[in-house]
Amino acid sequence: MHVLVIDGFGDSPESRRRFQNFYNSVLKAFDLSWPYGKSVYTRRYDDIGDYLNENKDGFVQVDAIRQFDKVDFFFVDGDLQLRPWTQKVDKVFRLMQMCAQTGKCFFASSAFAAIVLCAINTRGIVEKIGRLHPSYPEGGNVEILNRVRPAHDQLFLDAQTGDMYKFDGDSGQWKKSFNCGLRRRRLQTNAKRLLGRFSMAYPRIMPEDHHEGQPGEVETSVMKWHVNHWLFQGLNAQRPFLFKLASTKWALSEATNSTKVSVLVEGPEGTIMFESGHFLCMETTMWACDKYPVLQTMMNNFVRVKSGIMQKLERLDYCSQLVLKVGEGSARDIMSRTIRPRSAIQLSVKQRLSYTKPGEEEGGC
Repeated sequence: MHVLVIDGFGDSPESRRRFQNFYNSVLKAFDLSWPYGKSVYTRRYDDIGDYLNENKDGFVQVDAIRQFDKVDFFFVDGDLQLRPWTQKVDKVFRLMQMCAQTGKCFFASSAFAAIVLCAINTRGIVEKIGRLHPSYPEGGNVEILNRVRPAHDQLFLDAQTGDMYKFDGDSGQWKKSFNCGLRRRRLQTNAKRLLGRFSMAYPRIMPEDHHEGQPGEVETSVMKWHVNHWLFQGLNAQRPFLFKLASTKWALSEATNSTKVSVLVEGPEGTIMFESGHFLCMETTMWACDKYPVLQTMMNNFVRVKSGIMQKLERLDYCSQLVLKVGEGSARDIMSRTIRPRSAIQLSVKQRLSYTKPGEEEGGC
């Protein structure tokens, strides 16, 4: 088992303590669910070029494909205020796209949840997010879009929805390009949760250990049809959860309400946790799991379920869509050699399916 923990924290002593909490939570989850050998690596979020399939010149890096193919789990968290349009996140954004294309297990929290959502919304078509218009570094209202002066290779962010607009020189108009997964908040983080049609209602009698959220905290609710989801095993999913948010200024956009994303937990502003394929993302700060033990239980469940699938299937992705997209014949051959063999269970099933009983051969009766 190969695990990559991506460090998105600052350099201050407090930030290093937070990273150690996050790192320990990952180790604790594997100690409970994976008694076999494992290798855990750590990398800074801006120092993961060894795992990307292309370098700055656009050539395929064979060693990077091998490195990426070996990793079974990716975990990322941080306390830096990173945004999808920040230049520093180009590498981690590209890594998320590769994981989405190849079905890797990816756990993202804090600011990186929005970057994952942006990678899902772009469907791998956009290799990196452009920079925002210099006159509107944090976006603006779409109503003023016609008065915005065009800028080359720069985007305009609709701060209310998270939609990105790009100027089309042929038509001379701003056109919607994609949704970046992030928008401005409309409510305070500690506002009373507004019940949605599909979220669990508040219990009539609150538990004795329940307390109101403080500034920076938010009360959340599990979606009704996900009460029995594997993520909430060992938890009472019918009562509200209290979490600490990574940002009091930005929230996940409503673009999560799509067929590609399944919303698990929502709060006053909408989505708090979502699942897409083998991605599990949350807007909360995972490094605070010592104060919010519910988060550690969710981390344990994520590792337990995904590692259990790997024990049965050897791995989750056999044919990499990454190489099919690259279209390189040599790279296709290299990837076919780097992919590990399937499990003994699958081989035995294949043999049984290909086995024919005596007398059933062609021409037999």
